[in-house]
Amino acid sequence: KIVPTAKEEELLVPVHMAAMQLLQCDNLLGEAPLWNHKEKTLYWLDINGKKLWSWNGESGDDNSWDLPEVAGSFAFREKGGFIMGFESGLARYDPETGTSETICEYEPELNTRPNDGKCDRQGNFVIGSYNKNHRQDEQNIAGLWRLKGGADKLEEILDYRFRCSNTTAFTEKGDKMYFCDTPTREIYRFTYNAKKAGTAVLSDKTLFYTMTEDEQGGPDGATVDSQGGLWEAQAGNWRVVRHRPSDGAIDYIVKVPFNNPSSCCIGGDKFDRLFITTARHRLSEEERGQQPGAGQLWAVQLPEGITGFPTSFYKG
Repeated sequence: KIVPTAKEEELLVPVHMAAMQLLQCDNLLGEAPLWNHKEKTLYWLDINGKKLWSWNGESGDDNSWDLPEVAGSFAFREKGGFIMGFESGLARYDPETGTSETICEYEPELNTRPNDGKCDRQGNFVIGSYNKNHRQDEQNIAGLWRLKGGADKLEEILDYRFRCSNTTAFTEKGDKMYFCDTPTREIYRFTYNAKKAGTAVLSDKTLFYTMTEDEQGGPDGATVDSQGGLWEAQAGNWRVVRHRPSDGAIDYIVKVPFNNPSSCCIGGDKFDRLFITTARHRLSEEERGQQPGAGQLWAVQLPEGITGFPTSFYKG
């Protein structure tokens, strides 16, 4: 476990930051934001609304496309279009034509769906699962998989099963990967070796951060900046936080006026803006009225000296 010294904890006072609403999109479950630096455009999903959304950083124009089924995450393809983590399986998807070409099924015998996913720095798609009944049965049946560039089948890369994959994020160098099974409220950091196969891909599992008992919710989507900090949306806890890489301690806090920030990514021309997706699918009508920012797209200017790096595209 990475543990800060008493002196480090005493000296660390988190800096508080304020986000602003960027777009009213009324998502039910906004998730999986990714910045496409080639198009200067942000893309994200409304999982429960079965839509793919975009927002252009130059014009400010937004767009959305109806999806044929629920998708948990996606990646940009080097050849154009997307790799989409649909409930039935991974597929090549073109939103302009609406065409979808299945690559492989996804845990067909289990009551799961694809959830959090990112491309590693080598252009392979790493995606974890969501046990659709985990709040009731608490069963660890979901797996973490990798679709290598150009492959047509998945390989399992984590040596244990879990309930709900989240905080999947890679460092800029690509040698470290973060991961959380949200119900445990624990974020782990692994050494990641893309050249290896199967469960040998991940090693040196280290407990990076644990939410305290008095905090609400759990870790959701995340991203890593060029300085190695992990930005993590804490669903149910009204905030997005940055963990410093040395010990996991929180050094920046973005308080938001809604309880469910769902994920985040870094983008913009200078990779100096943090984009935040949000959810309102579990809110009552009264709560939606009290939290009008829930379900909308938000952003915050990053502190000076902290920037992101280009999103990896899938090689295939």
